[in-house]
Amino acid sequence: MLARREFLKAVLAATGGVLLPGVSETLLRGLEPPPVAHAAGPIRVVVVGAGLAGLAAAWELRQRGMAVRVLEARDRVGGRVYTLRRYFAEGQYADLGGEFVDTNHATVLGYMKTLGIPPTKVPRGKNGLFLDGRFKDEDRIDDYGPGIQADVDRFEAQSEWLGTQVPDPRQPWKGPDPTRLDRFSLDEWMDRLKLQPFVKKYLSAWLSGCYATDLRDLSLLMYARDKKVTAHMPAEGELAYRVPGGTSTLAEAFATRLGGAVELEAVVEAVEHDGGGARVHYRRGGRSMVAEGDYVILAVPTTILRTLEFRPGLSPEKQQSVERMAYGGLAKVVLQYSRRAWRRRGYSGFVVTDLPAHCLWEATGNQSGQRGILTCFLGGPDAERLGRMNPRERVESSLAQIERVYPGSRQYFEQGVSIYWNDQRFTRGSYSHYSPGTMTVIGPVIALPEGRLHFAGEHTDMVQGFMEGALASGQRAAAEVGRRAQGLDLASWLLGDQLRRHEHAGRIAAGRG
Repeated sequence: MLARREFLKAVLAATGGVLLPGVSETLLRGLEPPPVAHAAGPIRVVVVGAGLAGLAAAWELRQRGMAVRVLEARDRVGGRVYTLRRYFAEGQYADLGGEFVDTNHATVLGYMKTLGIPPTKVPRGKNGLFLDGRFKDEDRIDDYGPGIQADVDRFEAQSEWLGTQVPDPRQPWKGPDPTRLDRFSLDEWMDRLKLQPFVKKYLSAWLSGCYATDLRDLSLLMYARDKKVTAHMPAEGELAYRVPGGTSTLAEAFATRLGGAVELEAVVEAVEHDGGGARVHYRRGGRSMVAEGDYVILAVPTTILRTLEFRPGLSPEKQQSVERMAYGGLAKVVLQYSRRAWRRRGYSGFVVTDLPAHCLWEATGNQSGQRGILTCFLGGPDAERLGRMNPRERVESSLAQIERVYPGSRQYFEQGVSIYWNDQRFTRGSYSHYSPGTMTVIGPVIALPEGRLHFAGEHTDMVQGFMEGALASGQRAAAEVGRRAQGLDLASWLLGDQLRRHEHAGRIAAGRG
């Protein structure tokens, strides 16, 4: 085990000689690797959550020869990845959760290759805008008024500059003026740019959907970090690929290879750990059960961490990070039509709108059949309003919006279904974001281990809110456990791991990797 003084020296060296903001010495003690307590047999790890983060962690641990148990509360794997199958006609399907893969999502693409799942390119076509009650081609935004495109370009240029204010996306709190950027919301910054009202409305519709929250609740520092992460990605790299058969295919491929290690309908209630190991208490089939291990990886959203009992309790810094991580509203409504009327008009189906459904797109672009499915994507307050409707009202509301965008399409409607992720018992939210003033406080803490507990999930990664971030966080948590199980230094490795992945993803996005 590293001596206390040696450990802090390693941390200080890795962080430029100062403790990370918001990280106390008390919390850093949780990073010291406990003694390797080898009974006969491999290191045992309990993974809580069989979303992509937990599955990736379990996969990586298994590759290291460790014994793994994965406890999943749902009756399926995937978490916020969920493909709806055997519901629509002609065998068509739609993703109710995570769906797209960007060209710089190196971790997703790497696992797909390993698991023998070739990515499918999203078909390109003519996209649309529906703003102020008028439908226009995406590349003719100036039809809404003079100078509109120039103002959008100015916003994009300023956004790219903003990304340069974050030298290291894995530590955005270590830039020229992170506290000031964190204090502002993205909405306030847009106001300071004095954008044309129409331009702000258009950009807000798109970005509030992307982040699943009102832009007044989004830290400008987080937005700057995200612009840094995507700085090398060409425009066509966004929403570039899908997983054939739906994104659940990826989760199921992991689970198949993990076999009996994954226990479904296992609802975790408490986690305890001490010098002798860790114990996860859960209920399954009405019975109280315990999974024992040397380490635990908690790969669930902080909305679920808040419901668990920890013995001993989390440190004040860690508890604050769990309590203050924000989650917006997120909903999808998927509607099957007997004909793809949007294609008959020469469009791909992808539309940005100022309606409650911020974006529309075709879920079946890579699927055969005469029928087609349109996805209505809602984020933030609009998703929350939809969540208060009953299932029939949600479908009716979405049908009415699509009818405005594509007049006459309603006659082809056959069936639809919706999901509001905040109502899902084992999710209780969309994907995570930082509210103004929180990233510099809880960001340095959110991914740090405590004792024998390690943490994964998209909320702990720099590619936040994406399947890429979830998978990469599982990789990182498994690597942490691997190093600690060997009694190796963790601090400096932890701080350098994400930078290596970011640089690799940049090379892939630029066509050099």
